[in-house]
Amino acid sequence: MGAKSGDQISVMSEWSGAEGESLNTILAPFVQACGVKLVTNVTRDLAVLDTNVKSTPPDVVFWPTTAPLSLYTSKLQDLTKLGVDSANYDDLWIKLGTLNGTLLAVRNTGRIANHSAANGPGANCPACT
Repeated sequence: MGAKSGDQISVMSEWSGAEGESLNTILAPFVQACGVKLVTNVTRDLAVLDTNVKSTPPDVVFWPTTAPLSLYTSKLQDLTKLGVDSANYDDLWIKLGTLNGTLLAVRNTGRIANHSAANGPGANCPACT
């Protein structure tokens, strides 16, 4: 379970420019602690997301709505089976990210960044194990 050093993780988001830099700053401790490489695809076009999901789905999607939950349910994985601890999230976010009893999405809380800041770079990151 989880990412291993050297793994590539495909990420799709709508953020570029300053927003993209902020996302990279948030994810940097995870990347450093786990030794993974993020391969990003940036678009604000839902049609591009749709094409990618139907052909080569990204590992992670950062999207401002919960639309991907209902559009791509069969392509999404149960996050609890990937190590997501729902106790780390407010019930509101769990409710919004759950469809038919399966947790498919969570809000980015910055917990990965906080873990690394508290424990130092390279610390055993719970998101990586």
